[in-house]
Amino acid sequence: MPINRLHPRHQARSVLAALVLLGLASVPAAAQYGHAPSIEAAYDTAQAVRARAESLWTRKDPRGIQLLQGLAGWLRSPRLLQLSQGSPWLAARLPNVYYDLALAMNLRGDTAEALDAMEKVLDTGGSASYLQLFSGDTTFRSLRSTPRYQRVMARWEADGRLWGDSAFTGPPPDSLS
Repeated sequence: MPINRLHPRHQARSVLAALVLLGLASVPAAAQYGHAPSIEAAYDTAQAVRARAESLWTRKDPRGIQLLQGLAGWLRSPRLLQLSQGSPWLAARLPNVYYDLALAMNLRGDTAEALDAMEKVLDTGGSASYLQLFSGDTTFRSLRSTPRYQRVMARWEADGRLWGDSAFTGPPPDSLS
């Protein structure tokens, strides 16, 4: 179906996705095209941008990092944060984007930026499962001996112990009413 025959909201979503995927606009710039997206549209857009960015940053093309940075900004916008409250899958995109940024920055050789992105994964709700990703991924081997990497990993371990506590995983005690 031609784009001009779509509902204006779907036109905006199609234009946004096309511009971002073609690298002709960053996500925040493209987001001005029409209404705020639905949860599904936001999720699909985020995943499409991540895929496009990966195809660029794995070749050390700086546009991949720019796409991820724009996507992170878009996902932190008030409307997207509001949508994320209704969808754990959409909410998980922001830590995913920071994980991608950590990979891209490390590949580029930018240790400080890679570590910044690692911290943002945790700060934006990245679960303890990222601890396994960062500690097991050979991409981060060069960072493991740095004190900052060790501090970030220690924060993750502490976070994992906290959320793994029986107070959070078991049923409430009978004494609560």
